[in-house]
Amino acid sequence: MAQYHNTSGCSHTIEGIIREAKKEILIVSPYLRLNDWLIELLKGTSRTLPVTFIYGKAKRQDGLDRIRELPNVEIRFKENLHGKCYLNEDRCLITSMNLFDYSQINNIEFGVEVSRAGDVEMYDSIRSDISIIERSSEFVMGIRKPQLDTKTIPALADQITMSEIWAVLGNYKYKAGVVTNEPNSLYRTICRFAYTLRDFSDSEKYQDKTGLLRTTVLTKEMGQKIINHFEALRR
Repeated sequence: MAQYHNTSGCSHTIEGIIREAKKEILIVSPYLRLNDWLIELLKGTSRTLPVTFIYGKAKRQDGLDRIRELPNVEIRFKENLHGKCYLNEDRCLITSMNLFDYSQINNIEFGVEVSRAGDVEMYDSIRSDISIIERSSEFVMGIRKPQLDTKTIPALADQITMSEIWAVLGNYKYKAGVVTNEPNSLYRTICRFAYTLRDFSDSEKYQDKTGLLRTTVLTKEMGQKIINHFEALRR
């Protein structure tokens, strides 16, 4: 279940997302200016975990030099980005809060937190959309994370999740009248094709059975069949 936060709640949640991360941290915000406590917190975390910043508006910003000094960080640019989202592998916060030095002091902010444990379908939808933004953004500097190839699944990947498949296929535009380009309908169309490849348990599906949870794991071969099928329908 989603949880509402006021200004102090947003600040506390962002800190928790960073502190509690076990696999990854993604910071999506138009602006790169962070205050000192966040920089220090990320210095410790980024020694062991990959941290990705996706920012927008202007490529050259105050704060870029400080962030580039963090270990294990990747910085990416998406020009028309205006949304703000902060997430790890289990929790995310969609919020009005920018990470300016003064944002948590002078402004009235609010946001909504979604956890994988509370609402896996909503969390996976958010994470998949962030993956699309990440894939379509421009690498600026830092340590590149390996990206899922748009034509083939890496040889080392024996399994692939529906979230990773969506990160590829959700980026494409499809021929009119063949496949819908509306995101929710497109994802369910991909799921219907996946249903033809094997039987899925109810625990792998949405409650209404119209789609697969983004965490559903497929074999490499099945994932490749799905990607190849929909690549042939691109315009």
